[in-house]
Amino acid sequence: MKTLTTGLIVAILFLTACGRQDKTQAIIEYVIDGDTVRIVGGKVIRLAGIDTPEPDETGYSVARDALGSMIHGKEVWIEYAGEDSYGRSLAYLWLGDHFVQGEMLRLGHADLMIFPNQLSYLEELIGAWSQKGTGIIKSYK
Repeated sequence: MKTLTTGLIVAILFLTACGRQDKTQAIIEYVIDGDTVRIVGGKVIRLAGIDTPEPDETGYSVARDALGSMIHGKEVWIEYAGEDSYGRSLAYLWLGDHFVQGEMLRLGHADLMIFPNQLSYLEELIGAWSQKGTGIIKSYK
């Protein structure tokens, strides 16, 4: 029994460490829009799983300002998930234990955007999206 318990503890610690290997911390230097930021060092990150209005669309300033007030100048956890067609890094962001994309969806400032081969956290994203009561689901090609 003691060997089984020790084995479980080692497995849990290993899986926890593996999960954190893909996450890094960075400070958000600039919020470009409601779904794109720049971190200290200049790297541009597109938030995977959500889409917000473009500059010529209604809600652009509200979405950008909401994301800015949430994370600008703050240290976040970043889990990279590839690149988009513009060469921006796709990533999932956390502020403490708050899933940034989920918060943007729950607040109604973003639509759910499904990127091919980027299905991590899809359940959490759909759950947050369904809480806002409006919006659409988009597929990025």
